[in-house]
Amino acid sequence: MSTANERPSTPSSAGSSVTTLVVALLALTATLVVAVIGGGLLYVTLPHPSLIEPLSVSVAGVALVITIAGLLITLTTSHRR
Repeated sequence: MSTANERPSTPSSAGSSVTTLVVALLALTATLVVAVIGGGLLYVTLPHPSLIEPLSVSVAGVALVITIAGLLITLTTSHRR
């Protein structure tokens, strides 16, 4: 028996939850990739006597990755419209 208050699951609501899950997983993956790139750059440049140079290289590398990702996202979303 179904009551008047029950609503069947619609494809749009199921698709919305899948889309949210995919976006969350992509955000987590992107965060991990940026952290690995920054850590890798820091590890490669760490043998230098001063710490300011390795940190600046690491920050510059992460900023470059974020800039490229933002540019790609902007280009793909503008072509969808």
